[in-house]
Amino acid sequence: MSGKLKVTGLNKSYTKRQADAPAAVSDFSHEFTKGKITSILGPSGSGKSTTLMMIAGLLAPDSGTVVLNGRDLTHEPPEKRKCGLVFQNYALFPHLNVVENIEFGLRVRGVSVVERRRRAMEMLELVHIPQLALRRAHQLSGGEQQRVALARAVAIKPDVLLMDEPLSALDAKLREDLRAELSRLLRELALTTIYVTHDQAEAMSLGHEMIVMNEGRKEQAGLPEDLYRRPATPFVARFLGSANVFPAEIEIASGRRLLQLPGVRIDLNGSSAAAGSCWAMIRPEDLEPSAPGSEHFLADVESTFFHGNSIRLHLRAGGEHWLADVRNETPIASHQQLPMRVRTDKVFVWPRAN
Repeated sequence: MSGKLKVTGLNKSYTKRQADAPAAVSDFSHEFTKGKITSILGPSGSGKSTTLMMIAGLLAPDSGTVVLNGRDLTHEPPEKRKCGLVFQNYALFPHLNVVENIEFGLRVRGVSVVERRRRAMEMLELVHIPQLALRRAHQLSGGEQQRVALARAVAIKPDVLLMDEPLSALDAKLREDLRAELSRLLRELALTTIYVTHDQAEAMSLGHEMIVMNEGRKEQAGLPEDLYRRPATPFVARFLGSANVFPAEIEIASGRRLLQLPGVRIDLNGSSAAAGSCWAMIRPEDLEPSAPGSEHFLADVESTFFHGNSIRLHLRAGGEHWLADVRNETPIASHQQLPMRVRTDKVFVWPRAN
C-alpha cells in the first residue's frame, strides 16, 4: 500500500468572522510519515476534526492543498481519495449484517461478489470477530461495532486511514482494552493513519508521532515523549498531562546556572540554557517530599487527592500554586508544611519573549 500524504496551508472558516477571531483551521501544514500513526490532539474547538474532514474530502478547504502519493486531491470527492474512514458513531447500516457492512465499500467500487466476501471474512479474522458475521448492528456491543467499522474501513485497502475519536463512546475499561488491540492492529497493517482524539493517553500511546492543535493552529509536532518532556510552548506543557509552568529567570554565577522559580532558586546542574527570561516546566511526578534540612523549599499542603497509584498534592509556595504526585503510601495530610525537592535533571526551560 502507498500512503505518502502531505497537506500544505489548509485554512477553513465556517462563518464570516472578525479580523481578530480565530479560524476553524489556520495555515495547517504537515507531511505525515508513511506507514505510521499520527495522532492529532487538542481541546474542543481546536480544529482537529475539521482538519481530518478536509483531508477526507468531506469539507472543502478555503485554501491549501491535500496531496496523496504525489496527486493533488484537494478538489476530489471522498470516494476518489482511497481513504478509509472510522468515526465516533461508527455509522453502520442497520439493515445489513456484519459481513454486508464490511463489504459495502467494496461493492460500491465494483468488486466481485466472491472477492468482496473473501475480503470481508479476512477482515473479520483480522479484528477477531468471525463469529459475528451474520449479526446486525443492533445486536453488537459498542466494542464490536467499533471493530466492524474498522474492518469496513480497512477492507478497501486504503492508502490512508482516518479515525475521528473512534473510542470515545466506550466506557473507560473497554476503551483501554481496545486501545491496546487497535495499536497492535494498526502497527500490523503499517497503514498511514491519522488518529484524532481528545484523550491524551490514546494520543501518546497510539501515535508514532503526535500533533497538538490549539485555536485552529498546529502548536507543536513530534514524538509523543518529546512533546511531553520538551514542550515548545506553555500551552503544550499544560495541555499534555499536568505541569507546573512558571515565568522564571536564569542567571549564571561562578559557572553555575541558577534558576529562580517562585519561592525557590535551584541549580540547573549541567544545563546549557542561556541566561535571561524563560519559561520553566516541572512535571508533578518530578517533585518529591524531602527530609527536613535537605529540601529545596517548604510548601503549604492545601489539599490531597487519592489517584490510586499516586496521591496528587496541591501545594502553595512562593505565592504560586504547585502540583506534586507522590507515592500512595506516603502519609501526607492537608494543612501542613512539607519540605519539597525538585528533580533538577527533569526541569525543562525554554526562552520567554518579552
